[in-house]
Amino acid sequence: MRDYNSISEGERYFNTAQVDIPVGVSMLDISRDIPNYFVREQCFSMTHWMINQSVKQNLCEYRGFNHSVKELLLASKRAGDKVCIILAQGMMAPRLYKIINKTATYFRENPNFFVVGHIMAKQERYPGLHRQMLIVNIETWERLGEPEFLEQGFFWDRIPTYPNYTLSEETMSADYTPAWIAPSSGTQKCSVVEDGSNWIALALENNIVIDNLDFEMRECKAFLYPYEDSDLLEKAWKNLQDETLIDSIKNYTQRAWLRKLAYQEFIEKDRVYAYNTERLSGEGVRAPAPIDSIFSAAAGFKTLALLRNNGFHENTIVNYYDWCDSSINFKKHLLETWDGVDFDKWLLEHDLEYNFSSTYRGNYSKFWKKEIEKEFESAEKFKELWDRYRKLEHKFFVVDLVNEPEKLIEEINNQSGVKVLWTTNIWPTMMLHWNVHIDTIEQKYLTFESLLPKDIVLYGQDYLANDLQDRIHHGITETHPRFSTAWKKL
Repeated sequence: MRDYNSISEGERYFNTAQVDIPVGVSMLDISRDIPNYFVREQCFSMTHWMINQSVKQNLCEYRGFNHSVKELLLASKRAGDKVCIILAQGMMAPRLYKIINKTATYFRENPNFFVVGHIMAKQERYPGLHRQMLIVNIETWERLGEPEFLEQGFFWDRIPTYPNYTLSEETMSADYTPAWIAPSSGTQKCSVVEDGSNWIALALENNIVIDNLDFEMRECKAFLYPYEDSDLLEKAWKNLQDETLIDSIKNYTQRAWLRKLAYQEFIEKDRVYAYNTERLSGEGVRAPAPIDSIFSAAAGFKTLALLRNNGFHENTIVNYYDWCDSSINFKKHLLETWDGVDFDKWLLEHDLEYNFSSTYRGNYSKFWKKEIEKEFESAEKFKELWDRYRKLEHKFFVVDLVNEPEKLIEEINNQSGVKVLWTTNIWPTMMLHWNVHIDTIEQKYLTFESLLPKDIVLYGQDYLANDLQDRIHHGITETHPRFSTAWKKL
């Protein structure tokens, strides 16, 4: 699995216009199958976190949490969606935006499809669809009578009859996961049926082929199977650096996901972001006059873009903060030694000194060319901007913004004039939300918000990935859904 804080050329400049149909994304409540309350609640929060990232990119809308697939689809239908993607509680989909993009493409190419999902075709069982992820065409579902998604069934008498089927020779993972299932002649009696077998049968009766999720979609997600060894999963969730504990987990997906997060948590301690994980200029100009002081996370060239967009002068102060010493040292080193030409070559000279995120020797040149092309127009204009920026006064602070915001706010209050703060995605990061209960994160965020000066210009995101300027200065506030409330409603 990938580094989920990493970036790529395609992701950073993802074209949201490719998702040209209304898409709803819902969460299937499987709480009754998860015996451990901590795992239930945290899986709810993390799956919602995954969905929310795509909601904030305007790729989809969240359609709720329910134990009934039919109720989720009805909510999506009422909202006017063409497609509803249903994720089971415990689905980790940090690249959900790619799944949504591929879904839109699939819909254009197959406008009459019914459902795409994990086809389960084990021997001596009638095939079904694993409930972890279902991509449903609302109009086709409606035309087929808006059927509920029935669970696994076992029959001792009055054994039902189902239509025969043909399976592809190609499989997606195990031998019981065909690439597609298609109609065939005749019928058969089955005493054991999988979840969603009624959907399979209905599709076959209406001459509809059902496709499995392709390999690219599968790479974008991981289902935690939270009902398996949930007490052990809780212990590992809270102790990511305990390798022996993680190794004792039997479920492969749980083990792989936790190992990946443990590695990420370990390397983040000295991680350096030579490039930003976001677009540099998407928010436009916000300062009422040229910037006098900017307070910026020590990552990439976002600071230069903010200065250029809003304007600055020879007495502007640049204040870098980060919880990581390595990021601060990288910024100091870059200012002292780089002349603003051929950043890729500077990275090649110094890549053994830093733990760079996302970048490596094979893509330094590609990333730098894209940075110039997309953000700074030309190497000459960047060089001119860098020379002006380099002459400014620079200050550096090691600050954990989540746990000690007052340290940064004190320095902000010590400076005067037009002040800008950029927090990047510090508050809505996946690792923070994995390790800290979301109610606690909200309280920490509200403390930070309460300390901010009234007149400061803001760039960055709150703990739910909303724009800080919109939230604090324009009153567009939001809180997170509570699992206890959502579950008790059902």
